[in-house]
Amino acid sequence: MSRLENFEGVNILDRAIKYLKQKGVMHNNPVLSEYQAGKMDPQGDYLAFFQANVFGKKVHATAVFMNHSLNNKEEDLEVLWYLATRYSEELGYALGDMSLFYVGYKNQND
Repeated sequence: MSRLENFEGVNILDRAIKYLKQKGVMHNNPVLSEYQAGKMDPQGDYLAFFQANVFGKKVHATAVFMNHSLNNKEEDLEVLWYLATRYSEELGYALGDMSLFYVGYKNQND
């Protein structure tokens, strides 16, 4: 969360929500990521993709973690719930579904 709320001095979560409020929720919704290609280890553990979309008057969220352990699932769900709720409250739409994907799973014991 800290990387999304302070990404090189910019709160990209607030910026993404503000963008949708200004452009309308049917506009191309911003993708949030804590990974920076060329600056970070591509084999590292990151939230690679988060996007919230409004369909049927509900906020639906999709998240992809890369090289991330399933042992963190409860904490991951808390973070994603927070992100989706921020969109829901700021945009004035109910929460819908969330899709969560893990790519390049890494076992905590490895």
